[in-house]
Amino acid sequence: MILITRPKEESRLLRDKLEILGMDVATDILSRFRIRKNKQKWTTKKIFLISSPRAADIFINKKILNFQNAFLIIGKKSESKLIKAGYKNIIHTAINSEKMFHYLKNKFRNNTAYNFNNIVYLTSTVGNQTFQIKLNRIGIQKKIIYETFYKKNLNKETITLIKKNKISVCLVFSKNNANHLVRLFNKHKLKNPAEKIIFI
Repeated sequence: MILITRPKEESRLLRDKLEILGMDVATDILSRFRIRKNKQKWTTKKIFLISSPRAADIFINKKILNFQNAFLIIGKKSESKLIKAGYKNIIHTAINSEKMFHYLKNKFRNNTAYNFNNIVYLTSTVGNQTFQIKLNRIGIQKKIIYETFYKKNLNKETITLIKKNKISVCLVFSKNNANHLVRLFNKHKLKNPAEKIIFI
């Protein structure tokens, strides 16, 4: 059986697809999101660093930015969402935060057309803290655009399935979610049976 831990709507869509393929699926939504109200007007001179599909969705749905704004993007999925929505002024896309920081430190800073002070890192209340510290050291500001709330306990059904070794694969969608899942496993004393699960 496959356990999906993605947010509600994503879990529902993925579950439907997997069940069509004849797979047994369970869901346990680990987190929920709340968008912060943003009354700030951004100038077209700002360059926005987006590191998650969630942040990309917020800007697309809320129409916060101008199509003239430039972007630095982490992840092909986020890039695809922005391009599809018409935001095509993309300076650079990196596969992860480490690659992005390497680009910023080496290639971006040597381009006289750009300035670190013009970059705004759009993130959540539980964003990549290590990455944020690195960005802060080179003068890149952070803007929290949505809040993330994690559940305190796993569903009783999930606990029972794991104890009975019914879960063979677990789908997680971020490093933060993976870390929280480990904390819940320890809380519910599921460490031993969870070690048999394949995490993707």
